[in-house]
Amino acid sequence: MSIAKLNKSVTCAIALLALIWIGTTLRYQWPPQSDYQTSEITPGGSTTSPITSVQEGSKPVIQSGSGKVEGFNGQNGGTGTKGEAPKPKETSNTEKPGKGKPIEATSMSLDPSRVALLLETRPLPHLPALLAHFISVLPQPWVFRFVGSQEANALISSSSLSSHIKTGKLLVDELPSKYDIKTQESISVTLTDLAFYKDFLAPAEWLLMFQTDSMICAASEQSIEDYVSANYSWVGAPWNMEVKGGNGGLSLRHVPTILQILEKETREPGSVWEDRWICDRLQTMEGANMPGPDVEVKFSVESQWTDKPLGYHLMGAGKVMIEDIWGNEERRKHIMEYCPEVKIVLDMELLSQVKKLEDELKTLKEKDKKD
Repeated sequence: MSIAKLNKSVTCAIALLALIWIGTTLRYQWPPQSDYQTSEITPGGSTTSPITSVQEGSKPVIQSGSGKVEGFNGQNGGTGTKGEAPKPKETSNTEKPGKGKPIEATSMSLDPSRVALLLETRPLPHLPALLAHFISVLPQPWVFRFVGSQEANALISSSSLSSHIKTGKLLVDELPSKYDIKTQESISVTLTDLAFYKDFLAPAEWLLMFQTDSMICAASEQSIEDYVSANYSWVGAPWNMEVKGGNGGLSLRHVPTILQILEKETREPGSVWEDRWICDRLQTMEGANMPGPDVEVKFSVESQWTDKPLGYHLMGAGKVMIEDIWGNEERRKHIMEYCPEVKIVLDMELLSQVKKLEDELKTLKEKDKKD
């Protein structure tokens, strides 16, 4: 083949490729880069979050990956009218989202009004496992925020959770210097601060607070959305079966309702802890929707017993055990079978000591019978 013919063939091939490229571009009409307006999900949030706000006509769309969630403009994070409880999107799965088996995320549809929050400045070894589990069992639209120290954030960012950080499912922030969570009092100050809810957590309307000694069970037939749909103002493990309100360590909070309290009243230093302080006011607040202890115990077990709750809340970072729950061998065995993932947050050394003491007590009782 002559050089002239070779050059002609190459030129024709290049022209053909150019025509194919032009045709493809016109066929799909790729939007220009300027059509996309990147915005942060929350004040103080990750500035590298890939979640972008896109305008399609006049309807806001939250987009991440290939998934879209449209029009989160209702009072409760849904598209309904003001005051109506949000309705979870229907899926092809016959099970409710967030129930039973861990969810397999395909397209990442996120609802920034639903936030699961973990505040922890200590770089605890079980943090990645705890977050990974919660992400796997909560409904897909929930956005997770981990707020900690540089050390704790480095632990989270370097773990297998990095893929969730890239998609915007998990936002990792450093706790602002004006907030402190080193003591129970400082935690209460932070969680009764108006700006914390109104600005730092915006646009959260439904807040799932969970601490490092809490767990949601994958085997539960319930979903967090059951409680959102009921439009409760607050749900937590009941302190007793007589009073409404429950522990904040694993709690669902309706942010607009809490804001109404904090806009009218400021917690005095040294008052009762934040969960009790807020619940006391919700009980007498007009328009607040507080479930009874019989409902709350199904949400979370701490000191009151039910056999198949949505989750558990321990005490003292898993080092304090309620005797009526964990000191009961039959109940303890049931928990381990029903919710084995609770071992992530449980102090297993302490549990073994409890078992040892039980065995010694049984031996003494048998000896007394023989004597």
